[in-house]
Amino acid sequence: MMWETLNRISIVLSILLPIGPTIWGTIKWIFPKVLKKWRRNSRIEHREAEPVKALIAAVGLGEGETAAETSIKFHAPELQHCWLLVTKQADKNFQKIYERYSNYNPGDETHEPRYPGDDGHSIEIYKREIKDPFDIDNVVKVVKSIYREAEEFGIPEQDILCDYTGATAIVSTGMILVTALSENRNLQYLKPNAVDANGRAISSQGSTPVLIDFVMPGE
Repeated sequence: MMWETLNRISIVLSILLPIGPTIWGTIKWIFPKVLKKWRRNSRIEHREAEPVKALIAAVGLGEGETAAETSIKFHAPELQHCWLLVTKQADKNFQKIYERYSNYNPGDETHEPRYPGDDGHSIEIYKREIKDPFDIDNVVKVVKSIYREAEEFGIPEQDILCDYTGATAIVSTGMILVTALSENRNLQYLKPNAVDANGRAISSQGSTPVLIDFVMPGE
């Protein structure tokens, strides 16, 4: 019995060994082509954004209107869900945004409309704490959890914009990396309408939200 088995193995080997290099060469030639076919083609396009139902933004520091608030004001007519990345240092600015935009009572004369023609619809604002703005792993984890939560709410990824304007370099990088994981996710940044001689944005001239529709990996 053992001799019969060995004999069969030797027959199979005698057939495969001569054509082995040919088979291996074919696999090496076909496999990269299949991978290339499956891999997404890279694309980067940009255009003026339109108001969306869901927004992710980072609350910045400083006095006055932050980039996150500017973005919320633009999307407010359609906005229903807004996730804000907040560091300990930016909590004061978050509270101001929350009180201003989460609810609006048309009958309350002390509360200014959030946007022209405010219909009083609720904007759910969620605080997502960034404990260490220099820890990119933490940022990525938080932003990933936001997309999972949005999915549970039944919000399609294409209805969410992730605005990285005003965030620190590391927080912005984390937001961009997570957005790049799906071709249905889009970024947004605020483009100044005017800059001074030093290249700084002139805040009184406002800004234009720009949507970035991109697909990675690259070549």
